[in-house]
Amino acid sequence: MFLTIKWIDRIFKLFLQRERFFVREKEIQFTPRLFLATLLRMYKPSLWEKIINEYFPELKPEEKELCERGFDYLYAQDLFSLEFSKWYQEMLLGRVYKEREYPFLACDFLNLKEQIRKQIQIPLLDLIKKLCMELEENMEKGEKLSEEKLNKLRKLYYFFYWVKFFEPSKISELVDRGEGILREFSAPLEIEKEKSLNLKEEIESEFLKELQKFLEGAKIKGVLV
Repeated sequence: MFLTIKWIDRIFKLFLQRERFFVREKEIQFTPRLFLATLLRMYKPSLWEKIINEYFPELKPEEKELCERGFDYLYAQDLFSLEFSKWYQEMLLGRVYKEREYPFLACDFLNLKEQIRKQIQIPLLDLIKKLCMELEENMEKGEKLSEEKLNKLRKLYYFFYWVKFFEPSKISELVDRGEGILREFSAPLEIEKEKSLNLKEEIESEFLKELQKFLEGAKIKGVLV
């Protein structure tokens, strides 16, 4: 359920399997260890530092500095960010999730660094706005509403509801607007705040276990030694 780990795992396996690795026609010529460290830079700085300290004990200070400031590494991070943000949006809209899975998606999203969150969030919020305008117009005219549009709005509403619940922000107005439309067709989310805050802690714990499992796998392959 943690999409970021799934994407990093898939890209890292492809890198290890191929003799030459390209992202948007740019060849990436890193060691496996630095390639993985660069991929993991998609996480927010505090989490990345935690990962580096715990799982990259042999990473030299100059190698760490390359990941943080080296031109090729920063450029690679930008390319990865563009590919990942596009993939993330497709996964969010293209797959069917159970209602209970959305808090996991939201926590995963909130662990990303701000730049990538914006790359994902801005087009999705624009889509919410577009869907709301179109559906509101249909309702005013008494026209039948598109089930496809309602399903997209419902997915985005569930996702951003949990994002704003865990980390309140300016997205609330658009999320509330979407909820207003969905109320016409289904009951809104009813969440007990205390239980949900406990849920966030549980999800974060599960996320760290999944991340640890992935990184331990990398260690077994000899990447982190």
